[in-house]
Amino acid sequence: MYFSKLTASLAKFARRIFRRLALHLPWRMAIGKFGILLCQIGRFLQVKYANWNSQFRLKVEYSADNWVDVHVSEMITTREVTTFRSKDSNHNFSTPLSKALFEIKGVVSFHFFPYKLQIEKAGVYYWSELLPQIEASLFKHLAGAGK
Repeated sequence: MYFSKLTASLAKFARRIFRRLALHLPWRMAIGKFGILLCQIGRFLQVKYANWNSQFRLKVEYSADNWVDVHVSEMITTREVTTFRSKDSNHNFSTPLSKALFEIKGVVSFHFFPYKLQIEKAGVYYWSELLPQIEASLFKHLAGAGK
């Protein structure tokens, strides 16, 4: 008997408080603004961390006869641009990836961008011959074996 009276009075109290909050405009405004803030925070976090579990992406674009742009979803270098015109150029910024690319017959020069690799080939080679070797070197570098 006592327990049922207690729950009935608590339910009545909760309904009365809810009615007051629902009819009180400043509370409704505050709760609405809080909801909007939570939505904005959620959207920010969704955009910022959307690629955490995404797969590696690689896109090849043919820019000119002897040039190709390889866009990747992971950072290749921290520098804005690094140019390698020959095996002996840019010793200060040489990486295992640059050495591996020059070991591929047909690669003449290349440029490293943070998320792009621009490669020039010799005229007698075809991209169908070179791209599998280039991709293998790039995957090896990004997997940590070349770092």
